[in-house]
Amino acid sequence: MVYFDHDLFLRPAGHGALLQNINQNFSDISFIKNIDNIQYQTKQTDSLQYKKVLIGHLASLKIKINNFLNAIETAFSDVLKQEMILSIQKDFQDTYLDFSNWDKNNFIEYFNRPLRVCGMVENTGEPGGGPFWVMDNNNVITKQIVEKQQINIENTSQNNILNKSSHFNPVDIVYSITDKNGKVFDLQEYVDEETYLISQKSKKGRDFNILEYPGLWNGSMSNWISVFVEVPLSTFSPVKSVLDLLNHKHTK
Repeated sequence: MVYFDHDLFLRPAGHGALLQNINQNFSDISFIKNIDNIQYQTKQTDSLQYKKVLIGHLASLKIKINNFLNAIETAFSDVLKQEMILSIQKDFQDTYLDFSNWDKNNFIEYFNRPLRVCGMVENTGEPGGGPFWVMDNNNVITKQIVEKQQINIENTSQNNILNKSSHFNPVDIVYSITDKNGKVFDLQEYVDEETYLISQKSKKGRDFNILEYPGLWNGSMSNWISVFVEVPLSTFSPVKSVLDLLNHKHTK
């Protein structure tokens, strides 16, 4: 917030402000997609096909989660523990977790969370974020969608990682925010508040900094179960300027 001529100036606090909207959506499966990434209607074949792929993958993972949670409640055993570890590493892509001290409650905590499957395209140099392994302050490594603003490009090592990244986040996400009993999670509990953003804006010739909520698909979903799936570049047709509308994906 900034004062201009004694009047308080407020602005939308980033797309993380939309998290409350999602929490009011009680559909079992929903999509998030940027409005500037929509093909002309005659060229949506791949996008529609891979929407079905993402939905199908999420549905299969949801079944695994519910089955594991039910099994934990009825007959937790070493055999079940090993089955869940293998699934977490293979199906849920969390290969860096240390399971040595995990007990029944750790597995319940892992699986009893909102779930999202995120389509990722080949990185062709578009501005924006992508999928990265991130180490937190407790040295725990997780998969995250990271925006460029979150990366210290003045740090040579970090900048090299960004430049060598293989995939880009087109914001093509299917998600489920209900537990095995159909109850909606309180999504605010899964936000990483430390990932807030400070952006630079201007108004009436004055420059100022704006404090924004953690981004919707990065900090606000930081503690969700996240699975990344490669989708064809043909599903991605961004419009960042009016000239992009001349791209063949936006014409007949």
